[in-house]
Amino acid sequence: MYSTEYKRKSKTSSPLENVPPSERIPVLAAIIASIEIFAGSLLHGLKVPFGGNFLSLVQAAFLTLASRSASSRLDAVKLPFYISSISSCLKSLSPAGNKLGPMLSIWMQGVLFSGGVGLFGKNPVGTAVGGALLSLWAFVQPFLTLYLFFGDTLFEAGSFYLDKMQAKLGVGSEELIFVLTTVVAVKALLSVLICGVFVPLFEQRILRYSFKSFAKHKKEIYEKIVGRQKSSDHKSIFLLAVKDMLQPFVLFSFFLGIVFLVFSTSSYAKMIWLSLRPLAIAYLFFVFCRSSFLYGLPKKLGRIYLFQSFASLFDRTVGVLLTDKLLDQRIEGQKKVLK
Repeated sequence: MYSTEYKRKSKTSSPLENVPPSERIPVLAAIIASIEIFAGSLLHGLKVPFGGNFLSLVQAAFLTLASRSASSRLDAVKLPFYISSISSCLKSLSPAGNKLGPMLSIWMQGVLFSGGVGLFGKNPVGTAVGGALLSLWAFVQPFLTLYLFFGDTLFEAGSFYLDKMQAKLGVGSEELIFVLTTVVAVKALLSVLICGVFVPLFEQRILRYSFKSFAKHKKEIYEKIVGRQKSSDHKSIFLLAVKDMLQPFVLFSFFLGIVFLVFSTSSYAKMIWLSLRPLAIAYLFFVFCRSSFLYGLPKKLGRIYLFQSFASLFDRTVGVLLTDKLLDQRIEGQKKVLK
């Protein structure tokens, strides 16, 4: 099934080219999901700001590996999309926890990466553009979330604070746009370097280390993703949604919104309504993020004919995590190719 000796066909070929796509997808999807679980938990525990931006760069690297291993331009688009979709759905297997946010970010980043490869092809330019597009979503999703909470009031509040900063500090919209653009551009540049330069140069080392680490921690990874949660994790989703609303980013956003309403609204009734409405929407949103509706989403999708092939790939990915024999076969096959 696997080639015991890999012969490089070209300077841009991938060590994974001799591995069938049906075998690449489960392992790479499980690796991305495991990084999301472990690195995400570590960054969250250390209270590292903007940790999602780091995780998106890691995802970009592995999607580049998948794209470079494809045999055609179409496969180079499909592989990252399938891998991201499966990694996203692995989050739905957790009985507790905020699932929707990470699921959406992983999936959308995969869609954007596949779009870049589809536009420019299976080459360093295509993967670099895909990585640049992928890097943007970490900035877009928080804005969309806030817009869901506040609606058009978000733009009104933004204009209000811009006017105040212009009057008090002499800082206008041009300066803020420049700062924001610089931050976005720096991350996009990092993603371009990772996808277009770093991964092609160190591809075999990245794969060896990834497969070795994954094989070593496979049982722990399975328990983290689809295993039983600790009893403390089985608290009511309604109480956990309240905890989600106490995140610094959410609290600070609501604080700025309330200050804006105090200074811009003369009617107390309107001010109370406009303050309570985003709080209610946010609470319902966080409850849905933890709801059982998302639990086992791939199984529900598998009942629909169009998603049956995807559900089958997802089951194989879970098999990689669940069955040591299946995982060992895939890992050993990958190692043979990398020798």
